[in-house]
Amino acid sequence: MIFFFLQTITWSVGLLVVELGLIQYPVREFIKADATSFSFEYFIYPALCVVYNLKFPAGNRWMKAGWIIGFPTVMTIIEVIIERNTKLIDYLNWNSYWSWITLFLTFLISRVYFLWVYRKSGKGYSW
Repeated sequence: MIFFFLQTITWSVGLLVVELGLIQYPVREFIKADATSFSFEYFIYPALCVVYNLKFPAGNRWMKAGWIIGFPTVMTIIEVIIERNTKLIDYLNWNSYWSWITLFLTFLISRVYFLWVYRKSGKGYSW
């Protein structure tokens, strides 16, 4: 459920960001059909959100805070490295802090959705 839910969000937001001229993907899978990074928006990031939710720590608040802050931080660092060293991403009117904010918010939205879907399952998922 998380995978499909996040595909909807990342696909929509990814298209919006590209169409507004904030990010450009010079090298992409479907050059004529789509201006976004299909593999990232449609497979990689939704799969990471599944891992984020399934492995979310049940322990203390510091572990949870580290998880919530760590995932977008690591992904933003990787994105900046890719942006600076490859032609996969070009920041036009974008900054790494916008990437961190959007990743943070979508991870948070995925967690809220995950908890909402499994709230009555009795599996003990929580913040």
